[in-house]
Amino acid sequence: MVIMSKIKIVLADDSLDLLRILKKIIEADDQLEVIKICPNGLDAVESTIELGADVLILDISMPVIDGFQVITQLREQGSQVKIIVLSGHSFEFYGEKALSKGANRYIEKGISVKTIIKDIKDAYHDL
Repeated sequence: MVIMSKIKIVLADDSLDLLRILKKIIEADDQLEVIKICPNGLDAVESTIELGADVLILDISMPVIDGFQVITQLREQGSQVKIIVLSGHSFEFYGEKALSKGANRYIEKGISVKTIIKDIKDAYHDL
């Protein structure tokens, strides 16, 4: 029997309520594990690197440093983490900028749980 390791995820958003809900939703899938929740951008950068996250789910509007700066810093440090921006802003407003800085996906808050899970797995597997 082959035991597959779980996809390690860091969640970063300034809404702790949203982080708790996302963590429960994500960990309902036995292939996914939330290894850290981060309330600000600097914590997101440090935790993603230190813990060797596979996927970072990131909001753009964050305290200390914003999501764009998080993406830039991770890419400048050579991180290959898959970055999914989960934002309350429309794609037209921020999506292209996030992708141009190195995010792998941009999804708007309010999408279905199944879509979030699928996007995590697709980003991880480079689909």
